[in-house]
Amino acid sequence: LHDALPISLKAKFYWTYDQVPFSGTSVEFGIEMTAKSNDDPLDAAWGAEIVITDTIIAVDDLHITAATSAITVGGTISAGDLINMRVSRNTTSANDDLSSPVLLVGVLLQFYRTGSVSGW
Repeated sequence: LHDALPISLKAKFYWTYDQVPFSGTSVEFGIEMTAKSNDDPLDAAWGAEIVITDTIIAVDDLHITAATSAITVGGTISAGDLINMRVSRNTTSANDDLSSPVLLVGVLLQFYRTGSVSGW
């Protein structure tokens, strides 16, 4: 990201489930990020959590969420920073009613640099 400032980040979650659920049809994932430079505290503040909800298709199928809204990275992003991300499934949300566990396969990140073309 050293030459991509300022940037905007979005994410898509790739996931599946391998048990027929007792109930429910939706899951909700969250993502939050923070930037760290040399000598920054490791417990620096995270940006606001961004959530996305997805609907089940079929057991053992790959599911891909829509893109999240823009993710705000906590801290001040500088050239050469480490960007940490924290991903969660929000099982306590009313939007997540799937009774079976899910398997997170991956997270695809898109970054948009001022003046570039957005793919999502």
